[in-house]
Amino acid sequence: IAVSLPAGYSDAKLDAKENYWGTTTELTIQSMIWDKNDDLNIASKIDYSSWLNSQDQNTPYFNPFFKVPDDYPTIQSAIDASDKADTVLVFPGTYKENINFNGKDIVVASKFLTTRDTSFISSTIIDGNKNGSVVSVRNGETINAQLIGFTITNGSAAYGGGLFIGGANSQGGGMNSEITLSNLIVKDNSAVNDGGGLMSSNNDGIIISKCKFINNTASRGGG
Repeated sequence: IAVSLPAGYSDAKLDAKENYWGTTTELTIQSMIWDKNDDLNIASKIDYSSWLNSQDQNTPYFNPFFKVPDDYPTIQSAIDASDKADTVLVFPGTYKENINFNGKDIVVASKFLTTRDTSFISSTIIDGNKNGSVVSVRNGETINAQLIGFTITNGSAAYGGGLFIGGANSQGGGMNSEITLSNLIVKDNSAVNDGGGLMSSNNDGIIISKCKFINNTASRGGG
């Protein structure tokens, strides 16, 4: 950075006090940081360093984990509370529920996401209890919606016992939807018609990476 000094001055001192907070004292900044849950105990996790040298008036946004079951009793309740680009982080256990992304481009993941420990894939189970598709994505989600690091099991539906990725047609209805699926075990699901493990209708966009489909059954396309 180049600074032009007035006549008679040989040096000058620069600081970043003209930032959003009007100070560079970290403890003062932390005391003024607002986050989505109004929990200032997590202020130390917010990287505000880039704002110390900027006059940008936009406060840094901290994207929290919606933890299940610590903060929310079910995966669906965490999804319902989340917003676009949030992350629902699910701890090990068996969750007997049928979840729906409800049109949200969010990440729903086990602790595999934060640890890369593959044991969390088999120990974090979404059990559909034979009460429909275990996971439904049918409300206009984009490829930025992600499901990562689960075992998906015991789903039973007309179409897509394990996962139903919906399109606007007769096979379950819904809006054209997309999702990224990674590091999943999809097993022991069934469908009366198509897609025991996975049904994607109307050419919806799906990215599938490192997923296993095991012992899923259907009259057409067990998958």
